[in-house]
Amino acid sequence: MRNLWGAFSSIMLVSAGVIVWNMRRRHRHLARLREEQRLWKAAQKKESILQSQFVQLVWRKEYECGNPAIDAQHRNLFALGNTLLNAIMGGESKLDVELLFDELVEKVAQHFSTEEALMDQAHHPGAAEHRVAHGTLLARSKELAERFHHDQLDAGDLFNFIAGEVLARHILKEDLGALHRVAS
Repeated sequence: MRNLWGAFSSIMLVSAGVIVWNMRRRHRHLARLREEQRLWKAAQKKESILQSQFVQLVWRKEYECGNPAIDAQHRNLFALGNTLLNAIMGGESKLDVELLFDELVEKVAQHFSTEEALMDQAHHPGAAEHRVAHGTLLARSKELAERFHHDQLDAGDLFNFIAGEVLARHILKEDLGALHRVAS
């Protein structure tokens, strides 16, 4: 009986060793797969960022209105717009995109305040109308941020609003027209 028990315990010990060896082998295999997946995702993210850098908001000298403070703010808004675009194209987290969008909207609001003060100082005839346009854009920004936060809006739509409505239409058309008159 003792020999039988000894043989049984030896078989059990060998079986346990085989099980542990197989588990370790599977664990190493899974770890390798996870590492390969992590490296692949990192490469995809890097490629996406590189591709997104082909699409950039480009500031041009002809966009300047002649007021150094306003021109600096406009350049900064373009740079922040590019940062937001790179975050979206680079697959950054939703929270990161929200924070960048909020920062950009905050800078837009500061810019609008500076602009309104300049227009008021110059007794610009379109100051009141311009102030209303600013309020509308800021209200729309808050609405879009809220919709994005509640997964009712895509990050690309946030960027399209900033690039299309705020930077291209408002700043490059309305602001420059109004501010050229203030600067001269």
